[in-house]
Amino acid sequence: MRSRIAVIISLTVLMAFAAPVAALSFDFHYFETDQMTYEVGESIDMVAKMVADYGEGGWCYVSFAVVTDKGPVFDDAYFISSSPNIRYFTSSYIIIPEDTSPFPDPITAYVIFNVEIFDKYSQGASETIEVNITRGRIQARAITPLTIETNDNVTVTLGLASRYNENVSYVNQSVLVEIYNSTSDLVYSNTTDTDSFGLINLEWDSIPYPPDTYSIQVSGNGTSAFLPFSESLLMTIEPEPSSFDRVSFTDSIYCQTPSGNDFENVELIIDHIDKNLSPISGAEVKWETNFAFGNLTNQGDGRYITSIPFTTPPGIYDINITAIHPQYQNATDQLWVTVFSRNITAIITNEQILYSNSFRTTVTLMDWQSGELLDFLPLSVNLSVNNWAFQLLDATNSSGAFTSIIDVPTTEWGYGQIAISVNTSQYYGATEFIEAIEISYIPQISSDTLVPAARGEMAAICITIQNPLGFPTSSIMVEILDTASDVVGSGITDSYGIVLINWSISLDSDLGSYNYSIRVTSNTQHAQTISVIVLVTIYHPLWFTPSINSWSFVRGTLTTIEIYLESESGITYSIPLLINDSMGEFSKYVSLTLGILTNITFNTGFNITPGLRTLQITTLNASFALLESTSIDVTILTEITSEISDIIAYDDETIEFNLTTFDDELNELGTVGIIVYIQGNSTPLATVEETLTSTRQSIEIPKWLSPGSHQIIIEIFGTWSTHEFKTFTVIFWIRTMIDGSITIQLGGQMIPSNQSVVYPLHYLDETMEEISSGSISLPPPILFNDTISRELSTDFETSPDNCPIFNSGTNNLSTVSEKSFNSILGKGQRVLNLKDLKEELLSIIASSTDLEALPKETTPHSASIGPETTTSAMRCSLFRIFFSSR
Repeated sequence: MRSRIAVIISLTVLMAFAAPVAALSFDFHYFETDQMTYEVGESIDMVAKMVADYGEGGWCYVSFAVVTDKGPVFDDAYFISSSPNIRYFTSSYIIIPEDTSPFPDPITAYVIFNVEIFDKYSQGASETIEVNITRGRIQARAITPLTIETNDNVTVTLGLASRYNENVSYVNQSVLVEIYNSTSDLVYSNTTDTDSFGLINLEWDSIPYPPDTYSIQVSGNGTSAFLPFSESLLMTIEPEPSSFDRVSFTDSIYCQTPSGNDFENVELIIDHIDKNLSPISGAEVKWETNFAFGNLTNQGDGRYITSIPFTTPPGIYDINITAIHPQYQNATDQLWVTVFSRNITAIITNEQILYSNSFRTTVTLMDWQSGELLDFLPLSVNLSVNNWAFQLLDATNSSGAFTSIIDVPTTEWGYGQIAISVNTSQYYGATEFIEAIEISYIPQISSDTLVPAARGEMAAICITIQNPLGFPTSSIMVEILDTASDVVGSGITDSYGIVLINWSISLDSDLGSYNYSIRVTSNTQHAQTISVIVLVTIYHPLWFTPSINSWSFVRGTLTTIEIYLESESGITYSIPLLINDSMGEFSKYVSLTLGILTNITFNTGFNITPGLRTLQITTLNASFALLESTSIDVTILTEITSEISDIIAYDDETIEFNLTTFDDELNELGTVGIIVYIQGNSTPLATVEETLTSTRQSIEIPKWLSPGSHQIIIEIFGTWSTHEFKTFTVIFWIRTMIDGSITIQLGGQMIPSNQSVVYPLHYLDETMEEISSGSISLPPPILFNDTISRELSTDFETSPDNCPIFNSGTNNLSTVSEKSFNSILGKGQRVLNLKDLKEELLSIIASSTDLEALPKETTPHSASIGPETTTSAMRCSLFRIFFSSR
């Protein structure tokens, strides 16, 4: 016998390209079934608890199997993924008659679980549970409805199957079918066979049988898999139904008059029919309401008619109809009649309504059905315009008429309405008659010149139209008229009451100010047509053009900008200008000659606030008007200086340094931006948009930068400041750390930690290479006596006898073994060791091929990829089975 030395190696290396090494962990806890005694048709539910954690090159295979008196009848096998956690694996098998014959006595079956794991060496475990299987019980069920109408010829279908699973059927067996009426008289008896689905069909002719409740008795002698049985189902035969067909029906009428002299009738014609829509004669048909009742008149051939007088107030009334016939079910119907209030009609006349004037309205009311005038009928008159409302309560005179004069305040305008309302009475509903009105207003007009009227150019004026309350008025047509009353431009106001009107000024127009007219020509928004005078001044045109539109200045320096002025061709003037900004920090008077590019110098002192501002250009010559752009955008910057110290950098990590930045008044900046470059490369290594200068800077470096010495450019910038560039030579260091430990156990005794064991590094590298080179089809060599096998890989013998044997180190006892008392009563489980089974059972367990187990997925665990071959001969070279019993 060879002595064995277990070598445990713990190696922790923190360096580039180092990968962790996983160790095998395998622990089998138990295998259980949900009970111990089953009937044919029941399901055997199985569960196994275990831990299987293995390396990347390993695999784990689990399988469930059931063996009955007819041999192996079920297998469920698959490869599972690696996990350090406890997992539960489940499977279920339905006992079917083809798999067992528990007659005359219950049979014993074996439920088996097997696990095989490989990770540099093989392990396994298996458990078997002995269960009892008895004959199953049959239950009958109705496939087709068991409620039948008289005179129906139907096929009644019944199904016979296991009481536990209707898919396990009582197939191709002889059964006796008997039918009894409610007085227990036998009315039908027949012997028939179930089909391949466990169904029997009963051709039932209900004509000879009166309506009643019948009992269907189905009996069978049983089989080797099922017990004898006698099942009962109830069947009902009902009379044939009947119904009504409405031929015509008055479902709404008007109520009677207050005097009761005028009312309406509800007319009804119906047919009494059977389920085939054929007429039924000889029925008694009745009608009933909450105020009267009566019979319908028989017109023959199943038709019945009636006319019901409704001397009622308005409301909703129901009419219940019932037909009684001895050979049919009663037919019933419920009809709903809506009784409306009587209507009122009106004639309304209004005199023309003028702004701030009174108007007259006249109303005449009458009954809509009879046309009679409604004298002394109370009513209300409501007039509303916007937020103003007026109400008058009155009544019609003896002629059914009402007349009133209404005054509208001068502050109200727009669309309004006059509403004449009559309240609800017993026989008349609430009625309202509405007439639309409109009141106009005088609009308020204001204007603002947007583009001065310059000779040879387009002038632009912005006009705002408002109502007397100051709110804008949209969709108003507005025109501009010159001194000759000619329309020179027009437009329509928008939702803000604003319209922009452009018109052309001729080159020969006289300079100076003139009276133009603004005219509103539309009153579609209740505005009256009016005109107002607006003063229009005509100028020489003047264009201002800077050499560039946006300038950037560093404060504390002299800055020069270039400006070009031009006007009409041939005009030469010296134009005085004012250049200033809204903050008052810029203010300069200059005089520029038309047609000449002129330089203007500014002294941007430290009193100027950094940031973006706009300089406005204003002409001081009253005969000229600046057109188009009259401003310059200027950015004021502060110059910054920075100090960088304590730079350190690590390859593939960060570059770190201290940074202090000051503005041009030596005030320290709180936040700045940083950009890092490699000298000669325009692509930044890193960019930080905003960082605190009071903290140590740490900037990530991309992986492509090689370690060693590099010229680094650091660009620093702030808000409204210049950019400063700092250049440094920086060495990017490689951070490396190696830590290793080896523990050796010889013959079960640990070597003391104060003794040294030398393992050459080349030996460790070689060992790791050997360990990682294993595969399922060719396992790696197993190390014994602290040596490494020098045999060629192709020379290894991989038969089961040559595979090394390892103790799994696990306790394979079931957690329920202590609870096992009586397997027949199902109060525990007795698990057999595989060695206790018959020889042929051992051959079934040892060979996965006999179970036809193939890799597949199972829920909730995802199947991992296993070996390409599934034969037991191939797998036997990779594992050995360790048996355990409870």
